[in-house]
Amino acid sequence: MKLDSELLEAIFKRFPEAQVDQIILSVVAPRWHKMARMICDAVQQGQERGFGVTDEMFAARIQALVEAGRLEHQADVRKWRHSEVRLKGGGTATRPN
Repeated sequence: MKLDSELLEAIFKRFPEAQVDQIILSVVAPRWHKMARMICDAVQQGQERGFGVTDEMFAARIQALVEAGRLEHQADVRKWRHSEVRLKGGGTATRPN
């Protein structure tokens, strides 16, 4: 799912990108993990901090971080249960199939 730019702008006026990114980068590991897990962990962290950021919002921001080259991915990150993400430079080997 790709959120339109107006919605993303409204989201980040309320919750600055830096705060959202901080949450995302705190849950993404150097090892490959399912996108769905990272989104779930980010939502939980956001709730603990009192943010009302939804799973779709975190997913859109993770996708933006992938596109910016800050995170690595395997498969289509729009398919949360079928893709994986990790911190850039997390390792050299790809995950075995």
